[in-house]
Amino acid sequence: IYQDSSYYQKLFNGKTASIKSSNFIKYSPVNYEQDLEGRGRYLVLTRVATDRTMVTSINKLAPIFSETGALTYRLGSIITGENVGNELLVVSYRSMEQIEKAYDLLANNSDYGHLVNNVTVNSRNIIKLEF
Repeated sequence: IYQDSSYYQKLFNGKTASIKSSNFIKYSPVNYEQDLEGRGRYLVLTRVATDRTMVTSINKLAPIFSETGALTYRLGSIITGENVGNELLVVSYRSMEQIEKAYDLLANNSDYGHLVNNVTVNSRNIIKLEF
């Protein structure tokens, strides 16, 4: 399906991007009012190894992401590929300033501190979307 879209064709046939791996994710129920109409310019992808689900912690932190303007806030468990069992948090924003504000607030949050002390952050990527 994706391969037939004009956006996909432009992105991958134009050598702008390449696929390094492909995985399936089982999304977890996160309590967050997603703004699917807003045009996100940045994605923050954080992949962690953990021996338990992060849903409770992610739901506790949702107000910080809402306050800082995150458009979407989703959590999922990777169920295929090299990183099976890792959790992936995907957050979209309109601006880098919103991302900076979110992480400034998280730095002083005890729930966030507890979370990062109980997981292994394997990667965090900020992706700028160009349309």
